[in-house]
Amino acid sequence: MNVNKVIPKIVGKVKEVTYSSGFNKLDCAKAVSNPVNYSEAPVSAEAAKILKSLMHSETISGKTFLIERDTGKKIPVFVTKFERGDKKYLYLKDENCQKLGHLALEKPQRGYFQTAVGDDYIYNSMEMTELESINKGHKLSKYRGIGIELFKFAVLESKKSGFNGRLHLMAYNSVPPTPFYYKIGLRFIDDNKNKMMEDFIKMSANSQIELPEKIRQGLMYLPDENIDKLLNL
Repeated sequence: MNVNKVIPKIVGKVKEVTYSSGFNKLDCAKAVSNPVNYSEAPVSAEAAKILKSLMHSETISGKTFLIERDTGKKIPVFVTKFERGDKKYLYLKDENCQKLGHLALEKPQRGYFQTAVGDDYIYNSMEMTELESINKGHKLSKYRGIGIELFKFAVLESKKSGFNGRLHLMAYNSVPPTPFYYKIGLRFIDDNKNKMMEDFIKMSANSQIELPEKIRQGLMYLPDENIDKLLNL
């Protein structure tokens, strides 16, 4: 997943609205039609009109913007949340209720990761177990910012769940996402990998080089000092 820079605004306070009436494309459009003040109400009043059949018993977690790649125009979108047991799913949707991406968060499972360095952090942060974006490759998506906006709402969900915005994940993919994770603030538990990634990012800025095998995957986390930085990307 490759995502470039998005609008430099914090997502701000998040309100949830549970849907209790009918759903159609017009209602979806209304839900994201009004400009948003990030410090006040991320969800427009019309959002409550959307049917609960939108997805299971989902709620709206908030509203944000993506950047249309061809025009640079800000496109309003919203994030919905669905909970199943201890697992929380966040979906990023457009005004037609088309899914642009999703992620899943779970409470930490003690003993799952064997790492003495990261134990204290890992056991006090939420694990991201799924991450999907329609952006299947560099510049192939219609929008910029899908991944970053999903991460912002993941941080907010972590805060609401009592984990202070902390996140961790095991990065692995046929198209390695680790450079993207690193650029938005995540770090490897292994400091040697962090140094390798720094060197790779510097060298790849001016030339096409292959990502070293050692940093194509691994356990990554969002350090406390990078939490607010990510929200302000």
